[in-house]
Order: sequence, then C-alpha cells, then structure tokens
Amino acid sequence: MQVLDLRCPQAFDELDAVTNADNSTSIEINVDKIDNKTFFELDSYVRQKLQEKMTYDEPADTQVVEKKSKSSKSSNGRKSA
Repeated sequence: MQVLDLRCPQAFDELDAVTNADNSTSIEINVDKIDNKTFFELDSYVRQKLQEKMTYDEPADTQVVEKKSKSSKSSNGRKSA
C-alpha cells in the first residue's frame, strides 16, 4: 500500500475504505493505473512472500521426510562414516 501510495496515488481512484463484518478493511485499487515498473516490482514482492509462506506452512510430515532423506545410511540402517 505504501509503495502504491508513493509511486501511483492515481491507483486509488477514490479512497473508499470499506469495513467488513470481520472488522477488516477493504480498499479498491485500479490496477490499470499502476505503471509497469511498479506493477512488476509489486508482483515480484507478492510472489516472494507467497513462496515464503508456502515454505513456512509446509506440513510437518513432509519436513521430517526431507530431513531423513538428507542423512546417509548404509544398507544395515546405520549411518555411514
């Protein structure tokens, strides 16, 4: 929001903030008024944050499997040196 407010204030046609039933606030942004450079920077930022969230929210059983697969074991089940 701050980036858009600084670089593309025209993206906020009329700042009509709507308070939702869950007490959150919704603001409409006109994406057609965002210049290409800002749009791609915001897109990159959002994709990065989504990737971080997906990595962070990974199921616990998947994390355990990955950790086990990283340790090397011999055929008798003991770790090799």
